Amino acid sequence: QTDAPPDVHPKPAGFLRKRFLILRSRIVEYGKLLLASNRSPWQISIAIVLGAIIGCLPLTGLQLLLCIGLAKVLRLNLPIMYGAANISIPPMVPVLGLTSVSIVAVSAAVLLIDLLYPLLDPRVKVQS
Repeated sequence: QTDAPPDVHPKPAGFLRKRFLILRSRIVEYGKLLLASNRSPWQISIAIVLGAIIGCLPLTGLQLLLCIGLAKVLRLNLPIMYGAANISIPPMVPVLGLTSVSIVAVSAAVLLIDLLYPLLDPRVKVQS
């Protein structure tokens, strides 16, 4: 015999799994409820753009308050707006930097091609 006290209320074998599934279904329902409010494509796009703009502002700690205020005033979806405002998290900085450099490089290349095309095309006569 062991000295351990016997279980007073033994749990059935699938008890924890059942509790986990109930908790998971409640979380999914709550998430759907949050995301379902004001879901027109126009409002979602405005919420994403404003959230990204707020996320790029150097107002650490005030982003949530700004998102709450704008979402309330403009009747936008707060979770989507705040999710887009998290663009400023430190792991995103290299991605943002690379994206901005790429955009500038592509823009400069297009501008350069537009400027040099008349000089390189033999059919175009350049007046001097």
